[in-house]
Amino acid sequence: MISWKVVILYLKDGYVFEQNIAEEIHVSGNPSRLMRAVYNLIDNAVRHAGGDKWIGITLKSENSKAVIEISDHGTGIPSEMLTHIWERYYTSHQRGNKGISGLGLAIVKQIVIQHKGICFAESEAGKGSTFHIVLDKINLYK
Repeated sequence: MISWKVVILYLKDGYVFEQNIAEEIHVSGNPSRLMRAVYNLIDNAVRHAGGDKWIGITLKSENSKAVIEISDHGTGIPSEMLTHIWERYYTSHQRGNKGISGLGLAIVKQIVIQHKGICFAESEAGKGSTFHIVLDKINLYK
């Protein structure tokens, strides 16, 4: 079980991390694996942030689900690519193998599936992207 009260962020020069973290949301799972999934999405957002270097990090409750959202104001992802970004090595093929492994989002997907959750992305060209992880919440106060 992990409490998402605190999200530890690494700082990069000039980046703005806007956090909207709801209190008392709990999920069941492997804490280090779940943090790895969130870290991968934050790292991805940092690498693709727009000129304002803004990264949004949200944890909220929707019905019986915990929803994690990582957003940026980058160039966005073309709609025809959204279904492929979760595939291993897809990114590296798109960037000509320029030092990008293309494994980050595939790892996120694998971790989320192992925790019986879902992940997806929304994006608009020129306006950025939002990546979502949706997991079942648990109630500690039954």
